[in-house]
Amino acid sequence: MTTGARTELAEQLNQQAEWCERLGSKLYATLLIEAASDARRGGAVWIALRDHLPAPLLEVMLPLRFMAAMHALVLRDLAPELARFYPSVGGAGRPGQAWPAFVSALEEHTEEVRTLSGFPVQTNEVGRCAALIGGWLRIAHVTGRPLRLLEVGSSAGLNLRWDRYRYESAKGSWGRPDSAVRMMWDAPPPHLDARVEIAERRGCDPSALNPLNENDRIRLLSAVWPDQVERVERTRGALAEASSVPVEVDEESAETWLPGLLEQPADGMATVVFHSIVLQYLSDQERAEFLRLLERAGARATEGAPLAHLTLEPDPGMSGFPVRLRMWPSGEETVLARSGPHGGDIVWVT
Repeated sequence: MTTGARTELAEQLNQQAEWCERLGSKLYATLLIEAASDARRGGAVWIALRDHLPAPLLEVMLPLRFMAAMHALVLRDLAPELARFYPSVGGAGRPGQAWPAFVSALEEHTEEVRTLSGFPVQTNEVGRCAALIGGWLRIAHVTGRPLRLLEVGSSAGLNLRWDRYRYESAKGSWGRPDSAVRMMWDAPPPHLDARVEIAERRGCDPSALNPLNENDRIRLLSAVWPDQVERVERTRGALAEASSVPVEVDEESAETWLPGLLEQPADGMATVVFHSIVLQYLSDQERAEFLRLLERAGARATEGAPLAHLTLEPDPGMSGFPVRLRMWPSGEETVLARSGPHGGDIVWVT
């Protein structure tokens, strides 16, 4: 590998450090800056990650895969010195002092970190349900029908269990008061009184995980930034809830999974295809075919078998991450809210 490849890796690590700083992870921002310097000079970071290059940033997200691999060491009690700096396991050390323990753990477990860094990003971000619920409630209110939930990029299917969680604000709350998952709104979305019935829950993911499997649970937790304790606890709560609600997540891509499910309208149900922060991981061709598939299915939708497409995805033309809802047979699209990438800072638009 050339000096140019080391430079490219360092730039990716620095870019991710900037995002972590903006999104409130001082620990990761600090460690990624150090990791970038280490990679540039051909140190332990470079040795662990060079086999994964080239790796286009937005498609592969190698810096986040690397940080998840290191977090997995901590969660498995393989890096006790580093754990002192990771709040996800009770650590309270200063982020600026964490690098020596980080690079020491990396040098000790280089092969394992190299292997784990090859796994795709698996951020099953439960907090996004606090934004997406505005769409689910609107669909239930408008159609008056049970919801048939089909999630693309489901990971372990935690967001398919959104109705098992509790959402609270000073002006109105929704969900089970005894839920292990609690989320806060500044203000609630419309239609809190909608009658919600879930007729079916299904998802797909090319690398599906099982929330009842201990290794998969660690992979899910490792993808959460360890100094964002609220996110960590939310994920742990969702994993605790998973055993009480069976969900089928097929290890398959959207372009092969959806056609059979959307071939015929589901009479008496509102079919909801939804996803959050997924489209960036699809190629241009996959994304175009996915959207054409929905258009064709929308053309077959009826008042008795409506179809909805609910998304939380980045949009360069808008501040925040818009929550969009398109419903057929009308084909009308609405922006319901703007949200942060992890589901916080939600502003309801309609």
